[in-house]
Amino acid sequence: AMWPVVKAALGFVLGLQQPGGEIGWKREADGTPVTDALLTGSSSVLHALRCGLALAAARGEAQPDWELAAGELRHAIRHHPERFLDKSRYSMDWYYPVLG
Repeated sequence: AMWPVVKAALGFVLGLQQPGGEIGWKREADGTPVTDALLTGSSSVLHALRCGLALAAARGEAQPDWELAAGELRHAIRHHPERFLDKSRYSMDWYYPVLG
């Protein structure tokens, strides 16, 4: 019964994905995704995508768009720190990327 919620949630979040793979951290009041991305949030989204892909596989429902989005996001996290807002003074930016 949770599958529709998982699909909708991941669809919403992927609507915030930027061309460089990172995930914008919110939408403006008019619905426009912001381009600013947080490393912590993007790392958590990558973990959620992996979980969603595992659920999809268990259901026999391939989600190739999620796989592509996860690959782009993983690449941004691992190789493009400049795509994320600098929050290095906060400890969470030191450990959340381990999810990536």
